[in-house]
Amino acid sequence: LEGRHQWISAILSSDNSRALIRLVIYVKKTKVADQHGVRGVAQLPFPEEMAEMVNMRWLKLDSCNLDEIPHVLQNFKKLERISVSKNQLKELGKELPKLKDLRVPHTLGIARQLLVLSLSHNRISTIPGQIFVNLADLFYLDISNNKLELIPPQLRRLINLQTLDISHNPLGHSHLRQLASLTSLHTLNMRDTQRRNDNIHNGLQNLIFLEDLDLSFNELENVPDSILSIGTLRRCNISYNNLLELPSSFGSWTNLEVLNLSRNNLKKLPEAFVASHNKLEAVPVSLFRCLKLKKVILSFNCLVTLPEGIHYLPDLELLEVKGNPELKMPAKPDTSNSKKAEFYNVDFSLAHQLELIGATPKSVHKSDSFRDHNARKMRILNRRAKPDEGSNKILKALADIPKDKEDKNPSTPEDEEVKFVKPRSWMDQLSRPTVDYSDIFFADTGQEEGITIWQIENFLPVLVEEIMHGKFYDADCYIVLKTFYNDYDSLDWEIYFWIGKYSTLDKMACSAIHAVNLRNLLGAQCRTVREEMEDESDEFLAIFNHDIDYIEGKIFVLNDILELALFIGYLQRVLLLTGGTASGFFTVEDMEITVKLYRFIITSARISLERVEVSTFSLDPECTFLLDYGKKIFIWHGAKAPTTHISKARLFALKLNKSDKKGKAECLVIEEGEETEEFWSVLGGRSVDEIEPHVGDFQPPVPVLYKVELGKGYLELPQVKYKRKLERSVLDTKDVYILDCYSDVFVWIGRQSSRLIRAAALKLVQSLLDLLGRPSFVTVNRVLEGAETLILKNKFSGWDEVLHSDYTKLRSSPSVTSLEESKPKINKAVFESESKESLKTDLSCIFTGRQKPMPDKDAEQLMDDYNDELDYMQCFVLESKKFVKLPESEIGHFYDGDCYVFLCRYWVPKDVDEDEIDEKETNDEEDAYESVYEVYFWQGRFATNMGWLTFTFSLQKKFESLLGKLEITRISQQQESYRFLSHFKKKFVIHHGQRLVRRQTINNEPSLYQVRANGCLLTRRAIELQLKARRLNSEFCFFLLVPVSDTNAEAEEEQESAGIIYIWMGSKFPEEEALGIDELAEFLVQDETYETMLVHEGSESEEFWMALGGKANYDQDADFLRYSRLFRCSNDKGFFKISEKCIDFCQNDLVDDDAFILDTGHEVFVWVGNQASEIEIKLSLKSAQLYLQNLRDRNARPIRKLLLAKKGKEPHRFTRCFHGWRKFTE
Repeated sequence: LEGRHQWISAILSSDNSRALIRLVIYVKKTKVADQHGVRGVAQLPFPEEMAEMVNMRWLKLDSCNLDEIPHVLQNFKKLERISVSKNQLKELGKELPKLKDLRVPHTLGIARQLLVLSLSHNRISTIPGQIFVNLADLFYLDISNNKLELIPPQLRRLINLQTLDISHNPLGHSHLRQLASLTSLHTLNMRDTQRRNDNIHNGLQNLIFLEDLDLSFNELENVPDSILSIGTLRRCNISYNNLLELPSSFGSWTNLEVLNLSRNNLKKLPEAFVASHNKLEAVPVSLFRCLKLKKVILSFNCLVTLPEGIHYLPDLELLEVKGNPELKMPAKPDTSNSKKAEFYNVDFSLAHQLELIGATPKSVHKSDSFRDHNARKMRILNRRAKPDEGSNKILKALADIPKDKEDKNPSTPEDEEVKFVKPRSWMDQLSRPTVDYSDIFFADTGQEEGITIWQIENFLPVLVEEIMHGKFYDADCYIVLKTFYNDYDSLDWEIYFWIGKYSTLDKMACSAIHAVNLRNLLGAQCRTVREEMEDESDEFLAIFNHDIDYIEGKIFVLNDILELALFIGYLQRVLLLTGGTASGFFTVEDMEITVKLYRFIITSARISLERVEVSTFSLDPECTFLLDYGKKIFIWHGAKAPTTHISKARLFALKLNKSDKKGKAECLVIEEGEETEEFWSVLGGRSVDEIEPHVGDFQPPVPVLYKVELGKGYLELPQVKYKRKLERSVLDTKDVYILDCYSDVFVWIGRQSSRLIRAAALKLVQSLLDLLGRPSFVTVNRVLEGAETLILKNKFSGWDEVLHSDYTKLRSSPSVTSLEESKPKINKAVFESESKESLKTDLSCIFTGRQKPMPDKDAEQLMDDYNDELDYMQCFVLESKKFVKLPESEIGHFYDGDCYVFLCRYWVPKDVDEDEIDEKETNDEEDAYESVYEVYFWQGRFATNMGWLTFTFSLQKKFESLLGKLEITRISQQQESYRFLSHFKKKFVIHHGQRLVRRQTINNEPSLYQVRANGCLLTRRAIELQLKARRLNSEFCFFLLVPVSDTNAEAEEEQESAGIIYIWMGSKFPEEEALGIDELAEFLVQDETYETMLVHEGSESEEFWMALGGKANYDQDADFLRYSRLFRCSNDKGFFKISEKCIDFCQNDLVDDDAFILDTGHEVFVWVGNQASEIEIKLSLKSAQLYLQNLRDRNARPIRKLLLAKKGKEPHRFTRCFHGWRKFTE
């Protein structure tokens, strides 16, 4: 029904309509716009003349946008089948004895011969019971995908029902007791119906004919007994439940063919598998992946062989295969040389590859780990069963030792006393070192009566002057020696070591050690006594007449320039030490982490950072921020910030980590809305209010550079003048500078600057901050020459260091300083014959995420920026071996058999030497820009290289003679840059063939074009495809150009139109992408006499299908757009490397001498070129397996499978990922 339904009313009102028994109505979903511009789907009135079709038996009203059942159906008394799925039905009228929630006439219940009823994909919430009263002959009922909470009890009257689908309904409170009465059921679908063990009816065993049962996506914890009793069951799906264990016996499931138990919580599988007395010819390989199997009984079958996995069951106790006369057991595999993860001397294990890129796997799946585990277990069991001969010899020798002793001493008198011999200690074997104490203690130590005290300093005792006796530092340790004459008039000694309250570990240990050494030196018999501060013994206090003083461990070490600093009024920082002496240990203090937040200001020319306050209020959804938190660097990307900024910010963060943090920090990229708790805690807490934009067009303040100079008795801070840009050359190694960037202040200290100027600058900068009134979060950054931070370098123009990298990744590669020298010139054939030890790989890109599409807003902005630089563009096309100017109307039309040349003039900022600029500033903006010429050479996929040679030797020389030096860019079809595509403003059409030939035949032949954009609106192209209906896709828009034939007499007479261009829109084509489609269609034909007709999927005319060569099946979705990734596997650089193509990849990217990995979202293809080397093929297959293993490790959905594609024999699932795919030519 296309807007006018008078014609069908006339047909239905005729006398012949009474004999109509089958009718299918297709309604075109015409999108119309109301007075407010709102687009919607037009609802057409239903013909009342259909009331005369009294003999109607079959009626299909699917996808007709119905919100109620038409009332004219009340006369269809002989109706046998009605289908109203995929509509907008909300209720069924109560007057109907069959369907309650639909507003259908009550006479529909008279159709007692109805056999098939489908009410799926609606919004039905209840069904009245009287609907099923008269449907005794119904054998198919589909009420899935509704909102039913109860099933009427009258459902039990459908005794002839064979198929019942009640899936995707919230039936959690219904026990479904009616199912026990449906004894004729063959198929029962209860998918996603909230089934639990407490609401499964026990009468399901009465379904003696049930063969197919679906209970997936429910909440079952174990398999119900009533289901185990169904003996006729062939297919059973219990996936996506909460099953914890399986029953020990599957009961009557003797005819079961398919059992799906995936996505459950199973912890163990049955330990026995019994399938005896059957006619099995083979056993599934997957059976022997159940490593817990203990019993396998396969006797009396027709088995020929068993899978090799039978040898890998570690716990297998019983294998019974008798009664199989032709059975041959598989040979036991040789596991001595088991395959390892290494291949071509490259470790392809997931853990190793993730370790190379600094990532951590969520869970490492070790390949063939069960083999190694089983082998180890068998070795242990063999050792227990058969002890090692070596160990037996050792045990025997130990047992013979007592016997030998008895032989040597044959008899021992009983009255003989047994002497106990002390065993020799291992310490007796050690030789004591000779210690020379003369370097530590003097020769006359302890030879005269009195007191001697030593203080521990740098691990050694230092003699303390007598004036300091009795005074102890609370952070030091001392050795006290008291020499006196005893009662026998001989010298005697008392040795104490005193421990301060705040002394360090090294001082305490050394005081005890040297006290013992002193005792050994003197030969004293006394003990060394430990005395602790504030807990001294009376004997120790008596040495000092109970008068000792504690000194707090603080002494000040002044700099030798203290007097000079005081003279000018500025005091250098004083060094404070705890204790009378320094510790001997090198103390490493943890640096205090200063959290800093920077806002990126990114332009096409450079990247700059502006420090802001560390707070959630500083965030802006239109900007990108860098949060420096010590060993973690967060990059926060706003929701409205340009997509290109996140990659530039990430590169800056990686460089910051490498230069300033020695690669020890972790860089984390966070999108707005995906913040972690750690991120919010660093910022001071999660923001309560929504983050609003507040920055706007912010311009960073111009940095001010001061030079610190010493005048006559005072300091001077003259401002350093520079021209336009701040460069590194203004810094002198003999001076100290202060750089004021408003939110950041730096003190740059030259290596040859005086110590006085350094001290003065650090003190002066604090006073300068107070004077200028800077924000509270501003800190002073002290930077030495040669150790500048990346933030400081960013303030200067052109201050960047290039780190030399080894691009060859070969062990024997020499270190080089230039890129050209580092590129290896290695032939593939020679490389493959090299030693395997020199082979290295780079597989890092397969572990990174997929490139995110560019938002339409950013694409539009980028297109405007590129076109603002463009002054004019001229186009030339190759015709008859020479380039001729292309008409303005044809710019944007390309032919894949031709070559084009585009001469563009751009206005770009001048790159002028700062030293040559006059100090006087000019207000003329034109002086700041200059014109630059760039030539683009575009070559079609099937064009020869003759065009490039013609351009190089003729047109290029003419351009250079007129315009000077040019920048030439060679572009292949569908490999255009964003800048080049922007000049055509989303009107880019690629035709088949050559321009001169097609222009003569295009008006006589129909042609098909697909409109598609890959990841960015700028890449939208209309490319001609093969004229076949199977090339259509429901998620895209297509142009079908059908010119009027010259032989049509009426067309010549009327001369109304030269043809029709059909704009076919798939049912899943996004509405936001439909903007500009009509303009692109008009640009395609460039003929006002062509008639444009909008065709929605499902409402095509016969002329439309006739132009496509007949109706055919085509793809209904394009999920690959959301998952597709293309990786190139090559060793042309001297090592095996995988690189990812951009999201806008094309057929030209498939190079013949390399291998490629294509991820379509459901499959992972390994595409092999005809000239790819053997090593590339093998390593690419290993890499694809590693890629799949990483996806499984991260639970990526959907699950992929690995497939192989050969050049020229690619399947449709492979080719549909490439826009405008055509067969390869030799």
